[in-house]
Amino acid sequence: MEVLGLGPSFARELVVLERGIAPHAGIGHAARLRFIQQQQALAALAAFSAHVHIWYPILRPGFSERYISVLSGPLAASPESCLVLSVAAVGALVQEDQALRAGAPSSHCAGNSELYLEAATASLPVVLIDGSIESIQSLVLLSIYHCCLSRPCQAYDYAMIASFKVQNLLKCVDAGKNELYEQAKRCYWAVLLLESELRDQLDMVDSGIWNFDDKVDLPDSRRSWQFDLDVGSPGTTTASPSSIISTASAGSAVAASDKAQAYFLAEIAVRRMLHRCYTAIRRTPRGDIAYAPGIALELETQLDEWQSVLPDAVHFRYLAAPEPLSNFLRVQYYCCKISIYWPAVYQCIQDGRISTTEILEHCGRFFHAYIQSIPSMLMAVRDCIVNRWTLYATIFTTSMAVIQAAGTPCLRNECAVDWAQLLACLRSTRSVDRRIVQASPSLSLLHRTLTDRLARVCLDDSAVPAHPIP
Repeated sequence: MEVLGLGPSFARELVVLERGIAPHAGIGHAARLRFIQQQQALAALAAFSAHVHIWYPILRPGFSERYISVLSGPLAASPESCLVLSVAAVGALVQEDQALRAGAPSSHCAGNSELYLEAATASLPVVLIDGSIESIQSLVLLSIYHCCLSRPCQAYDYAMIASFKVQNLLKCVDAGKNELYEQAKRCYWAVLLLESELRDQLDMVDSGIWNFDDKVDLPDSRRSWQFDLDVGSPGTTTASPSSIISTASAGSAVAASDKAQAYFLAEIAVRRMLHRCYTAIRRTPRGDIAYAPGIALELETQLDEWQSVLPDAVHFRYLAAPEPLSNFLRVQYYCCKISIYWPAVYQCIQDGRISTTEILEHCGRFFHAYIQSIPSMLMAVRDCIVNRWTLYATIFTTSMAVIQAAGTPCLRNECAVDWAQLLACLRSTRSVDRRIVQASPSLSLLHRTLTDRLARVCLDDSAVPAHPIP
């Protein structure tokens, strides 16, 4: 943060802003939910499947029937009630977001997410002391709910509790073929991804979940749950769960499940690779930290190998506008490259000179990776509600780093970069929907800071030399 001209307290201020938010409406209050319209509940479930479960596929086939069965009952305080109502809350929240994005009135679903959340959190005392898989899944869903609201600290709190619970569960479950172990594995990896996404941007306490990543098997090849009900069925308000399974959507549900599974495994793989080593540095005999070009090339080779073996269902190669899952992997790919080559740029900023032609080339790769990443990041911020806060925080951090690097004379004068295109990418970050950056005080601060920096240093095209990328 000091290198970017923000001061050492800037990151701490983000956390203070987020911690100052009052708990979400409904927490600690008696649930107001008295009657659930099945059609609305099914629509929320469909939205959850299409826009949330694809990112964290922790539920098993058969959940649709459980969902309807629980909502048709008395909703007594229990982990299963909490899980089902949390799914409904997240799904309704997505519906509200989709309606606002489309510019359509959201009165048909407005407020449903808060009502479902109130009813879900009424079961929290039971969930916190319960050791079942449903209690862990409930906490994961509550974490995701707050991710969708761009409230990272509250999301992290739920993820941490889920982390401790799933670690304890895995200690006492046989690593065999039983269903409980398979569900626990999925929760483990989902929590690991959630925690890692948030900790990348916030200085938060580590739950120790990475201590088990080489001991917990990857999710199995069996399909996860996908929405398989007929929302438009005229008799759904009185039909039994089994009678409204849509056979017409069975094939598409299978394909969607396979795609979600492929994405989940690919995201776990890149996250593990990043955790082991993501920066190319070495320590000199005098104890100083210096850039290590050889490590950078090895890291990029590993990253390219990961990209080359991605399944077709989620591969982003040759796609101008890949769908959300593929696009997010594309974001990860180029953000990894930015991280790999940042130490070369950092060293040049510190030294005020470029010491070797190899470092010069690697600095050019840093700028090029940023140019490639920004269009995908802007699409992802729009389409990926579950990672929206971390995506914008990444846009902020990388853009501030690029501004600082482009303002360093040795880099600006010697790097072979299409500076006009770079400037256009920096300016394009201002196109993020204002509603997204106003969703949380920390995002508002990041947006103001980036906008102010762009206004001061990046609006004079003539000050940027035009060197095309070779």
